[in-house]
Amino acid sequence: CFESQSVFDFDEALKTTGDTGVYLEYAHARASSILRKAEERGIEFDWTDESLPHQITETERDLLDTLSQFPSIVEKVGKTLRVSQLTEYAFNLATAFTNFYEHPDPDSKQQILFIHLQDPKLRSFRLSLVKAFKIVMGNALALMGMPRLERI
Repeated sequence: CFESQSVFDFDEALKTTGDTGVYLEYAHARASSILRKAEERGIEFDWTDESLPHQITETERDLLDTLSQFPSIVEKVGKTLRVSQLTEYAFNLATAFTNFYEHPDPDSKQQILFIHLQDPKLRSFRLSLVKAFKIVMGNALALMGMPRLERI
């Protein structure tokens, strides 16, 4: 008979980084906060062809690519019943969003929050990416039976 002890670490379980459920919930709550602040400031945005920038940054492209994988991941999970693929996808999505949020323009020395951007087309595009992330992450969380937190 094997005996082993496990020590539960609250600090580790509640980290907002890394492969934890809190990390996924925190990313969703962060997106909610960004959109709430935009609404409070009366910033309207709509993702149209006119709002697409001529060039997108690496972090924007990574987030777009990851977002676009969601339908095929859900289909694959439905066929294989390997829910771990959805969990892995959710962590990849949260990481892509965090990179986008922290470094929206990796080539720029000054990072400006999305709601403070002066270029309305770029602001609209980035806020639309945040909204798309919130929708997809919310759907992933719901499929995994996790809450979709608006605030943490």
